[in-house]
Amino acid sequence: ALNDAVISKGSIARVVRLEIFTEEGFLTRVSGDGVVVSSPTGSTGYSMAAGGPIVEPTARNILITPICPHTLHARSIVLSGHDQVEIVIGPGRKMEKDRAVATFDGDTEKHFL
Repeated sequence: ALNDAVISKGSIARVVRLEIFTEEGFLTRVSGDGVVVSSPTGSTGYSMAAGGPIVEPTARNILITPICPHTLHARSIVLSGHDQVEIVIGPGRKMEKDRAVATFDGDTEKHFL
């Protein structure tokens, strides 16, 4: 994706729990509508609308911005463009496997169970 990849709860009105890792290990846990993982080019799109920073387009960074987080203190995370990011769907209600949808640049969609 050139601009962003969005991992979200899909169309159902509920919270999705996501665990985010880099090659160094566990980074953070996000509960809410999902996250936007964007490039600097995509920082002025959905990431900005979700409260993320605007990053100069030639910078080599990865931005992770929570979407409507279910917390009082969620912020965007700016990583090196060389970092590898893994997002794992956490347990859902009643500790069952949750569902999520990945969208790439707003047009390609993949559903996960």
